[in-house]
Amino acid sequence: MVVANSFVLSNDRQDSLSWRWNSSGRFSVHSATDFLTFDGITNCNLPFLWKLKISLRVKLFLWLAERNKILTADNLVKRGWHGPIICVLCNTDAESLEHIMHHCSYTTSLWYWLMGRLTITLAWRSTAPEGLATHWCRLRRMESGQDRTILDLGIAAAYYWEIWKERNRRIFDNRQSGTMLWVEVFSKL
Repeated sequence: MVVANSFVLSNDRQDSLSWRWNSSGRFSVHSATDFLTFDGITNCNLPFLWKLKISLRVKLFLWLAERNKILTADNLVKRGWHGPIICVLCNTDAESLEHIMHHCSYTTSLWYWLMGRLTITLAWRSTAPEGLATHWCRLRRMESGQDRTILDLGIAAAYYWEIWKERNRRIFDNRQSGTMLWVEVFSKL
């Protein structure tokens, strides 16, 4: 079924094959291994998200984030917006969901601060967060106990949600929470 869905038919072009799990469009063993190892994570759709014991608002945010439909500056520009595009958390780089959640100096330092205070798997501590679906799907495969996985995913959900709320506080309320944000997150766990 996956292979059949990777074909695009057109009457005005000569037929050709393209491998959708590699940016070059060419098949490679590495891209096939990644696809098989992580079950095509780009199409993970976070099925376990709906089982987490978190607010529906947070679930919807994460569902939209997985699809890059959150209204960050880069997505607003695509819709014709002409406002500032600099990240309000670090004030150095252009704002995108990828930047806010994974590369921003503010959120990266908070990630390490949070991981230093939790007894979470070594795999979680080893790197800054990656893409939502990739990170969460990988966690599900690494953890042996379902309860542990759900706890870790709940912590990740709280992290992403609080980062987003902090970003919005700075834009819409012109205030920032600082370290108290993380005391709030940690106290909810």
